[in-house]
Amino acid sequence: MYRAGAENQDDYLILLSEGRLINLGNATGHPSRIMDGSFANQVLAQMLMFEKKFADLPAAEKKSNLYVEVLPKYLDEEVAAMMVGGFGGVLTKLTDDQAKYINVNVNGPYKTDSYKY
Repeated sequence: MYRAGAENQDDYLILLSEGRLINLGNATGHPSRIMDGSFANQVLAQMLMFEKKFADLPAAEKKSNLYVEVLPKYLDEEVAAMMVGGFGGVLTKLTDDQAKYINVNVNGPYKTDSYKY
């Protein structure tokens, strides 16, 4: 794509993937219907951090409150349930026998503590 009226033919822009997001337009990235789950988890994590009021801690306490924490499974499962519904899927409730078999609570979270995402 050359600039109109450019004196120099070296003044151009290479447009890839018709100007769309390169990772989506060239089919090497994740589709937006998958990325929305990641974005939802990020927002829930930010809300969780806000609830803990880190910004309001006295300066002396902030350093001892810096840590990495995995998003609680119940929040991740909440996003997953919404995504299943968005795709037209239907979630059923675990029976007591099913929950006992996979060693989880009927109401979740549905992964054991040893499960790593």
